[in-house]
Amino acid sequence: MTSIPPELILEILRCVGECKDTFSACCLVCRTWSTLAQPFLFSEIQLSLEADCAPWNHKLSTYPHLADYVTILDLWSYGWRQSPPSVALDPFLEGPATLELIRRLPNLKSLHISDFYSLSKLELDALCHFTRVEHLEMHGVSFRRPEDLLHFMSHMVCLRSLNISDIAIDSNDSYKGVASLLHDHADGVSRRLRSLEVESAANHSYILSWLSGRTFDISDLTELTFLWKCLPTNIGHTASQLSYSVDMFLSAVSTGKSIPC
Repeated sequence: MTSIPPELILEILRCVGECKDTFSACCLVCRTWSTLAQPFLFSEIQLSLEADCAPWNHKLSTYPHLADYVTILDLWSYGWRQSPPSVALDPFLEGPATLELIRRLPNLKSLHISDFYSLSKLELDALCHFTRVEHLEMHGVSFRRPEDLLHFMSHMVCLRSLNISDIAIDSNDSYKGVASLLHDHADGVSRRLRSLEVESAANHSYILSWLSGRTFDISDLTELTFLWKCLPTNIGHTASQLSYSVDMFLSAVSTGKSIPC
């Protein structure tokens, strides 16, 4: 009987995502499968409800070594896109089962966060548990204060790749005040990015001030994707303010240095 090369088996696994649960179960009881398939099949966890965490907690309690294989965590909520801000959403990041699972993941390198509206302190504390993240994606995420965004990012000390879109600050402070605070903040060590993908709307242009400031070191940037959404009217900023934010960001990228706000 001809043996199948390990590389081919992994390629097959990548193409049959709908059978992933079945393969995962097999590799827990079959020694032949386990060495080859476990690091691949258990590399990613996706969560949107606290109820999703219980099966994972049970699995990692039974097979503790699987936690070392998890390098990607994908979190998404119902957030601001599906519900108005007045609708109460289940803060599953605050739940005990979620916190238990988060504490079990020592090797997380990639964190994806989508559709979280006005992150609470407890939710931020949960996310700040991950200090070895190298790739961060945030889409449709809002923070209550600029300080909350800065506090969260202060824990991303190993960050090398950043992909963000529709990031908002819910503060009542002036645009200029928020932009200046984000731009001028500096941690002990700047995040030296190699890859940056940013989609920014005109009413969130203070994010460009943040990216142009002292939080990041973009002197080694090798990949940049920049998408600009210019909203038509009633955005609260003048054309000159918007132009300045974009110019400052592009100047920082081209020179690899922070540009004074």
